[in-house]
Amino acid sequence: MIITIDGPTASGKSTVAKALARVLGFYYLNTGMLYRALAYVLLNYCHYTVDQLHNPDLKDLVNCLDTDKLIYCYNPDGSILISYQGIDITPFLKTSEMDQAASIVSSNYGVREQLLEFQRRFAKIHNIVAEGRDMGTVVFPLAEKKFFLTASIEERGRRWQHDRALQDEKFNLAESMANIHTRDSRDEQRACAPLKIPQDSIIIDSTHKSIDEVVKYLVHLVKMPLI
Repeated sequence: MIITIDGPTASGKSTVAKALARVLGFYYLNTGMLYRALAYVLLNYCHYTVDQLHNPDLKDLVNCLDTDKLIYCYNPDGSILISYQGIDITPFLKTSEMDQAASIVSSNYGVREQLLEFQRRFAKIHNIVAEGRDMGTVVFPLAEKKFFLTASIEERGRRWQHDRALQDEKFNLAESMANIHTRDSRDEQRACAPLKIPQDSIIIDSTHKSIDEVVKYLVHLVKMPLI
C-alpha cells in the first residue's frame, strides 16, 4: 500500500508521516531528505557552488544517485540514516543552508527525473508512507491514500524557527516566515512538478491540531474502505 502526504514547508508532514508509518508498521520515505542529500553531495563532493545547483550535470546526478553510494535507510526505531560512500551525512542535512539548496536543486527537471526511480523502488518492496511536495501528483499518482497537510504561515514560521533553534540557528519569527514564504513561492512556481494539492487528496489543516490528533485522524482515514 502507498500513502502519500504532501504539503508546504514546516506543515508538519515529516513528523506526521513518520508517526503514521510507525503506527501502521509501514516504511517511511522522506523525499525531502533525498533532495537535501543530493544537494549536500553536489556541494561537498562535486564541489558545486549554490548557483550551479540550478543546472547540475547529468553525469554528476547519475554518479551521486548511484544506489551503491547514496543509501537511504529507515530503521525499525523510526530513525533515518542517509550515507554517501559509507559516510553518514544525515546530521548535515537539516540546516537552513540545506533548506535552500534542496529547494534550488529540486526545481530542476533532470534532478526530479533521476530521483523518480530511486523513490519508486521502495514501494516495490514495502508498504510505504511517502512525504514530500509531489508525492501524490508525480511520484505516486496511483497511491491508495493521498493527503495534503498544511497550516497557517504564522504557525509554520514558528515550527521552522523551532527546528532551526535545535540546530543552533537563531531566527526571529519575521525572518522565519520570510524564509517560509521564499520556499513556498519557489516550490509553487517552479515549472517542474510544482507544489500543488493532488486532485484526489484529503486536505488537513494542522494549525490548531497536535501531532497525535492529526495522526489519529489519518489512521482513521487510512482504515476506511476505499470508495
